[in-house]
Amino acid sequence: MKLVRKILKYEIHNTIRSKWVLLYSIFFFAVGYSLFSFSGDVNKAYISLMNIIIIVIPLVSLIFGSIYFYNSREFIEMMLSQPIDRKSLFTGIYLGTSLPLSVGFIIGLSLPLLLFSKISQQIEGIIVLLIVGAALTFIFTAIAFLISVLQDDKAKGLGLSTFVVFLSLIAVLNSWLYNPLFSFMNKRDEDIKKDLERVGSNDDEINELTSKAESIIMTAKLEAAALREKVIADAKELADSKLEAKRAELASEYLEFEQSLAKSKEQFSSHNY
Repeated sequence: MKLVRKILKYEIHNTIRSKWVLLYSIFFFAVGYSLFSFSGDVNKAYISLMNIIIIVIPLVSLIFGSIYFYNSREFIEMMLSQPIDRKSLFTGIYLGTSLPLSVGFIIGLSLPLLLFSKISQQIEGIIVLLIVGAALTFIFTAIAFLISVLQDDKAKGLGLSTFVVFLSLIAVLNSWLYNPLFSFMNKRDEDIKKDLERVGSNDDEINELTSKAESIIMTAKLEAAALREKVIADAKELADSKLEAKRAELASEYLEFEQSLAKSKEQFSSHNY
């Protein structure tokens, strides 16, 4: 255990000195800061961070772990020539590589959360993000060390690590993007098909409503025409009755005028004689 602590201390110092961890932390700080600055929805920002973590951490852990192991091969061979426990040696190197990456990820992601006061809003989501990121770091660093041990050639080892990253990305994209996308497209096609069937079943109702509307319109037109004819007939009858009354009144006045004229003539004649 004492040997593991010594190797771990040396490896952590060596890893931090390479500036990879600093750049790693700055990357996650910049990503988190950007997402929380420009995203109004905290849940969407967490989903975006999860997607970035799932893609970036396996890639960096595999590449960095492979490069670091190959660059430390001479040191490892020299240490293996000493009377030390192999398990303690590889445990110290593994933890000395994985822990700085995990700590750099946690610090880089926690700073923007503290700056924007998002921890109190989604404490469970933050814990899940940090645990998933740290777990992926340890898992893919172990895979990188395994590839480096099995493959002596550095170029082939890095190529194999890149192939593992490619397969991991395909699996992630298949489960996180393609399957949900295909499910959404199939659901949309089914909804469209159901809507078309519903529209087709409504054709009879539409035709029935159209015929009822045409019947109502035709009845309204007939009633309007009958009402118009009735109004015209009533107006004509009223005008004729008024005209007859006026004619009778004029005839009565004319008769009275003739009688008055005849009476005036008789009076004039008797006055002359």
